[in-house]
Amino acid sequence: MRQRFPDYFEKDDPEPQVAVSQRTPHNVVAPANRNNGAKPRKIQLTATQVSVAKRLGLTPEQYAKQLIKESYNG
Repeated sequence: MRQRFPDYFEKDDPEPQVAVSQRTPHNVVAPANRNNGAKPRKIQLTATQVSVAKRLGLTPEQYAKQLIKESYNG
């Protein structure tokens, strides 16, 4: 076949060509933010919020819990 149809075949030394990727592989990196949609566990009250809690007769913890509930309920 090669002798009869030499135009259809490559040169005499057929070496398999390996495709070389020009791109360098990128490292997979974890995101900088680890927020998985969970509720925040800590809340920091300002001085004004602490004074409002005292005026209402609440502990800062109770006031913070209520702020969290209101923020998630809309």
